Amino acid sequence: MLVQHSETNYSYCFYHMDKASQLGCFSIILLISGQVIVMLGSSCFVGRNLSPGCSKAWAFVWFIASWVTFFTALGILLTASGTGAFPFDYMSKFSKMISISCEDMRTQMFEDGTYYIVYTFIASVLYFISYWNAQENV
Repeated sequence: MLVQHSETNYSYCFYHMDKASQLGCFSIILLISGQVIVMLGSSCFVGRNLSPGCSKAWAFVWFIASWVTFFTALGILLTASGTGAFPFDYMSKFSKMISISCEDMRTQMFEDGTYYIVYTFIASVLYFISYWNAQENV
């Protein structure tokens, strides 16, 4: 539901907790669990001697990529799952050019969160493979 803020000229989308919010929260729990499993399995680069070279460099690149995509997915899912408000401050500026409803905005947020979950999975798997390749070459 679109709500107009009384003190400013901005509009906000407000949602009550529903099934989509519950599924979003469950997705957050699974995302965190998956990231913890991968990081515990590889010890997060701590305590193991890795051989220098290409595998170690790629492991570091995929380690950073997995955390960046993880926090992006987490932020998007927290925003989409929350009962709070999405600010529509651009709607007051570009209302004639952009016509998007609150439901479409929330659907797009969940869709983007899903894409970033997949990116996190791919980056984490590639990190894990590169890490173990670097460890085997010691």
